[in-house]
Amino acid sequence: MLIVTGGIAKGTKLKLPDEKITRPTSQKMREALFAIIENFGIDFKIVFDLYAGSGMLGIEALSRGADSCIFIESNKNICKIIKNNLKSTNLISKSEVLNASVGKWKVSVNNEPTLILVDPPFNDELKWIKIEKSLGDLSFYKDLILVIEHFHKDDAPEFICGINKFRSRRHGDSIISFYKI
Repeated sequence: MLIVTGGIAKGTKLKLPDEKITRPTSQKMREALFAIIENFGIDFKIVFDLYAGSGMLGIEALSRGADSCIFIESNKNICKIIKNNLKSTNLISKSEVLNASVGKWKVSVNNEPTLILVDPPFNDELKWIKIEKSLGDLSFYKDLILVIEHFHKDDAPEFICGINKFRSRRHGDSIISFYKI
């Protein structure tokens, strides 16, 4: 079980999909990620959670004050788990869960994200290409932060989707890389 670490849903236990299918972000990593984001002073209103898994990252953002979150997950059964987790946190009304693959789904011009959370499978060799294909050029979004979790031996690009990496933080086998204009 995962536990929401901050905000209005703090302490709520969430269900996990099969661990053979997903790799949830550790509690320590989530706490570090949101502490860093909150220090930026950006109002993260519209959040995207790509490769959503349990929905933990997007739920954490909603719990901490995001206005809405779009969850992108390719597995239909996992989408049901995300919806159940959103119901258990009373955050379902601020959410949209889309059964779609990163790389095929494209960000809509109607949505102006302020925070994009991406946690692809560590073994996906095409992850950087899929991320760019789905997100396109992000350089025209004013106050956007893009956060990508990746394996520590996997070099994250310095420049992706038209924006630059400005910070990285390692916890165990994972690194979170932060990008902005």
